Amino acid sequence: MDNKYFDLSKLTAGHSGIVISLPKDRIFRQRLLSFGLNSGCRITALFSAPFGDTAAYSFKDTVLALRSSDSAQIIISEDNYDL
Repeated sequence: MDNKYFDLSKLTAGHSGIVISLPKDRIFRQRLLSFGLNSGCRITALFSAPFGDTAAYSFKDTVLALRSSDSAQIIISEDNYDL
């Protein structure tokens, strides 16, 4: 990854990113905020479903599964502390 912005659905298992912006949809945004996901939060991709439509992400001691269409609405930047 080239230290740029990209959507969360592009994050591969075992890699992390920093949330830059959340979806514009008020209801979906509020739901993510209620789970503790906000700008500046470090998020890690855990694994994806066999056909790739759903993926699990970890942040702040929370694991959340999102459809790829939903995770594509979350913009992140590369986390330079990945190994």
